[in-house]
Amino acid sequence: MSWIKKFKKLASLAIVLANAICVGHSADTLIIKVPSTDKDLFHFESPVQTIYTTTAPVLGQLLYPSHGYSLQPGLLKCFCWDGKTNSYLLTLRDDLVFHNGRKVEARDLEFSLLRGFYTTKPSFVESFFNNVLGIDAIKGTKKYRGGLVSGVQVVDKSSLKIVLTGPNPTLLHALTRLNFTLVPIEALQNDYETWKTVPIGAGPYKVVRYDAQKQELQIAKIDQTYIGPKEIRFTGSENREADIDISGQPQPGYVSHLSKRAVRLTGIYFNYNSPLGRDLAFRQSVNDALDRDELCRNIEAYHPAHEFLARHFYGRALITHQQDFVKASQT
Repeated sequence: MSWIKKFKKLASLAIVLANAICVGHSADTLIIKVPSTDKDLFHFESPVQTIYTTTAPVLGQLLYPSHGYSLQPGLLKCFCWDGKTNSYLLTLRDDLVFHNGRKVEARDLEFSLLRGFYTTKPSFVESFFNNVLGIDAIKGTKKYRGGLVSGVQVVDKSSLKIVLTGPNPTLLHALTRLNFTLVPIEALQNDYETWKTVPIGAGPYKVVRYDAQKQELQIAKIDQTYIGPKEIRFTGSENREADIDISGQPQPGYVSHLSKRAVRLTGIYFNYNSPLGRDLAFRQSVNDALDRDELCRNIEAYHPAHEFLARHFYGRALITHQQDFVKASQT
């Protein structure tokens, strides 16, 4: 079924598929079992596999990475770099409408890109947008107001300009992350992370039912040009049969499929509050002593990471570390 491949691209996660698609339901319906949670399936503190899988079809993505890691249009129809002004120009598709009926505008893109700066909890957003011109103007603020960041400029109703203070080769790849996709500010609580009711986006699917007690979310396809099942049902129930299981505890009769894209990076981290952790020579010695190939041996889907950036990101140095105990002992 072509929509199975399409969903795997949309989710970009390791999944398992049932041998027999359609377990007592229509072939137009896909049931996906996700990791259970004591919060809503789409709550920002739920397991990342649960959040991304349930909300990706509803929110859509600004850009999509191809299998070769080039970028393809999503909710953005154009993403251009202007070397003369050190800026990106991002242009929305003309047909975008949020599921609450409101037309999407560039001001929504501005909010969606910046809302992570307003969280009271630690956030990785700064690592992607820290060199946007004037970004310091909103650091530490709690209430969003458009137009405060001089480097994020609404050009017209469908275009947004992002001006940088220096090179940022990973910014466009950052826009493939679900964290930066379009969301309407009126659908979120004052923390700009928690949904007032259910997720509302501009993606190909719309939420039609949610049962918090049963941990069941039902979405229906509203973009008929999109290749996918008419209906997708997500469940966090351990007892519910499913076509796709990403809960981590699949039942017998499932076949494993692994994403070719990196979904996380596992590393050794140093405590900079410790004198030893701050010692560059010590950190270099540990780096030289590691055998990355051996650490990943016999661990399914793991590959040696020689750089902090994943393989599909721009800005990589394309280096390979080899274990060297002699160098490690001399550092």
